[in-house]
Amino acid sequence: MTLPIKSTFSVITSSLAYEYVLPDTFITPYRVTHSSKSLEEKTIEGLDAESSLWMNSYGDPNSYFIRHDTQTVIGVKPIPLASSTSTLKVFFHARANTLSATTDIPFNNFRELYQYHYILAFYAAYRGWLIYGDTALAQIYYNEYVQGVQLMRSVMGDMPNFNPSIRGERGR
Repeated sequence: MTLPIKSTFSVITSSLAYEYVLPDTFITPYRVTHSSKSLEEKTIEGLDAESSLWMNSYGDPNSYFIRHDTQTVIGVKPIPLASSTSTLKVFFHARANTLSATTDIPFNNFRELYQYHYILAFYAAYRGWLIYGDTALAQIYYNEYVQGVQLMRSVMGDMPNFNPSIRGERGR
């Protein structure tokens, strides 16, 4: 499954603080860094299996975990000391913001998805015709909606990947 909306969250880690609340739009991380170094993802169970004292280790963070309770938080291990505080940056897949004003732009104003705004109208028409009881017409709009979503997913999964480190014949 392709999750098209991506976002970032940054926080300066504090001495002796190891958990930080993530934004409401957070779904799942695809990269986490501390001091520009990538951190390894772990589970709390995995950390417990490594050592029951992991919550008592201090230093430069080298791994992270995600905890979903009443709030979604990211935790780092080992716990930062004053000498190891730096920027924790979370690159994540995001859910779309709720549209509540006429000035709101769908899909979190993600420019690459502007061309797919029309899909939302098909979904609204589908729901409207269901309310009126015309299931045949509702099905037509629903099919258009599904095709649009499938197109959006396929295009987002095939976006160009620009790797400046790759060399062609001229870069030899």
